[in-house]
Amino acid sequence: MRFGDYLKYKLFFENGLYKIKLDIQYLDSLTSYGLQAVNFIANSIFKSYEQANDQYCKALRGRIAEDKRLYFNS
Repeated sequence: MRFGDYLKYKLFFENGLYKIKLDIQYLDSLTSYGLQAVNFIANSIFKSYEQANDQYCKALRGRIAEDKRLYFNS
């Protein structure tokens, strides 16, 4: 399942949010510096939780406003 389809399923069917207009665009990170930054941050947080490697996440500490899991059961 593509990420966009997953989001639509979660919003529309599981949460009943049918009136939301959702437009998903896929960008190439080679041409988008903002996307490169977001990928770096997401991967740093992922490695910290999933691989117990907080080397890069340490650099982000104090800059993350909130740590919250969305749509996932713990």
